[in-house]
Amino acid sequence: MQKSEPELLDQFDEETERKWFHHSAVVYGPMVMLCIGLIFRVQHWPGTRLILLLAMALIVTRSFIYFFSSQRKWFEWIYFASRILLMLTLVYYFVWSSGNRRLMVFALSFFSIGVLLYFFNTRKQKSDLIEREEDDY
Repeated sequence: MQKSEPELLDQFDEETERKWFHHSAVVYGPMVMLCIGLIFRVQHWPGTRLILLLAMALIVTRSFIYFFSSQRKWFEWIYFASRILLMLTLVYYFVWSSGNRRLMVFALSFFSIGVLLYFFNTRKQKSDLIEREEDDY
C-alpha cells in the first residue's frame, strides 16, 4: 500500500532552493569591489585600473547571468542592452583616463530611454493586473 499525503487546498508551496547566483557574495561582491576601486582612484593609489576593470567585468557577468536566467520581454531587452552599453562605457572611461565624452552622453541617453521604457511598460502591466470590483460578479 502506498502512503499518500492528503491534498490540502491551503497548503503553502515549499520554498524553492536558492541558486548559486543568488548568493550574497555574487550579488554584493562586485559592488563592494567597485567602491574599493573608486576609493583607490580618488586616492591615486596603484592598482586602480585593475580593480575597476575586474569589478565592472564582474558586474557585467552578473547582469548576463541574471538576465538570461529567464525569458524576457522586448522592453527588458532594450533596458538590458542599454545597461550593458553604459557599463562598458564606464569601463572605457574609468580604466583609460582619456574617455570619449560623446560616447558617454550617448550611453547615458540610451540608458535613460531604456529605463523609461522599462518603467512605463511595467507600470502599464501592473495597472492591467489590478483587480476591479466588477470582475468579482
